[in-house]
Amino acid sequence: MTIEHLASFCIVGDRDEGLPDGLTALVTRLAEENLHYEVLLVVGESWRSTLDEAGQKLAALPNLRILIVADGTSPYRRRRIAAAEALGDVVVVTDPVEAMRLGLTDFAREALVNGRIIMGARPRARTSFLPLHGALRLLTGYRVDTRDLRTLSLPRTSLTRLLARPTAGIDLRFEAKRTPERYLRKIVEASGPGDRLLRSRRVDLLVELMSASGPRFLKGFALVALMTLAAAMA
Repeated sequence: MTIEHLASFCIVGDRDEGLPDGLTALVTRLAEENLHYEVLLVVGESWRSTLDEAGQKLAALPNLRILIVADGTSPYRRRRIAAAEALGDVVVVTDPVEAMRLGLTDFAREALVNGRIIMGARPRARTSFLPLHGALRLLTGYRVDTRDLRTLSLPRTSLTRLLARPTAGIDLRFEAKRTPERYLRKIVEASGPGDRLLRSRRVDLLVELMSASGPRFLKGFALVALMTLAAAMA
């Protein structure tokens, strides 16, 4: 069954990722599954020469838009840029690796049917990253889980509300603990990228989560200060 609404599929290249292998096949598949669609490809400046070499081939792909950002732009800011540029009634945000392995149209359809944010998830957690993610989940205002993938789909109304938040970049990756938006997990089988790429993402993850959770840390410091003051007075 095809989707009759306009669906936007945002493929966001990370700092170490660029054009997905089989981009032609991916766009062809999405065209078969959706009556109205667009594909937004976000890559860093270092991929410009590759785009120029594949210019004619890429120009032949229908409804494809390419956004080039500075190489130093964080993955989370790239996701926000892509989502803000999307025109669809439903928007799917993913990366080149997962885009080739997942049924993106299924994600879009479930978001439309349920009217909720659909987030891809693995059936099992990655045990090697549990200590880091467990600490982040405890200290920050987000439900950081190793099972969550980088693919999620949003109805237009939910996306509009998220984009109005100053923390939209990280909100498009992890579920906030206190949010009116409702998230549903879609369990899929998908293997992730190599450890090298995962290590490069951890720094971006820490920076974004700490920045987005600033008010939470300030409240904690204020509480500690009050307790110290009370103890001193006692």
